[in-house]
Amino acid sequence: MRARILTLSALVLAVATTARADVEHSELRPVAARSMTLSALGQDGKLSGLHASGWGVNLELALGKRRWQYFVEGSLSWLELGPRGAQLDGRQQRGGLGVRWLARSFELGSVGSFDLNLEAFTGIERFDVAPDVLVRPDLGVGIGWQVRLHLCRDLAMRTMARVVFAPTDRDAASAVCRGSCEMPVSRDSSGLMIVSGFQW
Repeated sequence: MRARILTLSALVLAVATTARADVEHSELRPVAARSMTLSALGQDGKLSGLHASGWGVNLELALGKRRWQYFVEGSLSWLELGPRGAQLDGRQQRGGLGVRWLARSFELGSVGSFDLNLEAFTGIERFDVAPDVLVRPDLGVGIGWQVRLHLCRDLAMRTMARVVFAPTDRDAASAVCRGSCEMPVSRDSSGLMIVSGFQW
């Protein structure tokens, strides 16, 4: 997990550094002034050391200006929490806000473009694992691509890979286990998330 986080972070920094050279030499088609994105999401990570993975849906509303998009989002996911053999079903609700930067764009004639995006975000996560409710903040970064079609308005297919970090709370692991599983040695509360969907 740590190696994956370091690799993705290094890639984000490398793209951010090299992309600056393109800003002065090319005028990119601006992002949509207003947009909505409906996505499927998959996640795999740790909740205070306990394994947590699942699938869900994410809705994003964004305002755009030139290379920048400022967005709010909400998601609902269905998760499996805990070690193998003692997993519990849970539900996660999340609300967040963030900023996305159009780092590079390769024009496909007048039809559209293939873009590279970087983003940063923060939010609040709520886990419902009956009978307990766990709430924690999160912080993360992402890198991804999108294909934009320049029609009467911009339509896009976007996929983002995200690294998410959250504070560690040992009480959360205790609440999920409730004596039915071994408490994890690790206190890791990070994970990876893939968000892929359609913008209009």
